[in-house]
Amino acid sequence: MAFDTYMQFKFAGTSPTGTPYLKGESQVQVKSDTPLGTDIQAGFVFEIDDFNFDIEQVLNIGSQSSGAGAGKVTFNPFTITRKTDRASPTLFTMCCSGQHFESVSLYIRRAGGGGSTSSGMTSGWTFLRFDFALVAVKTISWSGSDGDESPKEEVAFEYGALQARYVQQNADGSPMTSGDNQTMGSWNRVYNNNSFSLSGIKAT
Repeated sequence: MAFDTYMQFKFAGTSPTGTPYLKGESQVQVKSDTPLGTDIQAGFVFEIDDFNFDIEQVLNIGSQSSGAGAGKVTFNPFTITRKTDRASPTLFTMCCSGQHFESVSLYIRRAGGGGSTSSGMTSGWTFLRFDFALVAVKTISWSGSDGDESPKEEVAFEYGALQARYVQQNADGSPMTSGDNQTMGSWNRVYNNNSFSLSGIKAT
């Protein structure tokens, strides 16, 4: 079954737009709810075409280490591709100024399932969520050709901590609420431990 991908951006400190979250144009409402968070209202949701990120660990496997010895993990950039919209100038400005987001959330849901929102739109439940802390825009680029619906924008982010959460789903797409249905993992590259909070730390 296909899946849909959405994002939400939370500003750190004073917001340049006057709201805690970056404003978008999508009227989709993302039903996250427990156990993966609260619903995201229309106007603060960003639909993306694709995403890519990975982490890399340097391992020392040999007899002297009696197994696999690990170094400090590397968080490679988190890259997304999306259509340009009202948030594009803000992302561009943040890349130039070095201002960072407090957090960025990536929500992944099945293309079906879930209930109806107050607006009458059907919204699937989130089954996989990634949260990034201390997020700065590393690069931003635009591309397009004659006849395209909209120019495309590729944005790469650097981040200080990552948390991954997954919840099993019932046949109708709703999250399981009983049993051991949720798994979670997090890592903080600033402190090199499994915490997620980076409150008070600034991107440099």
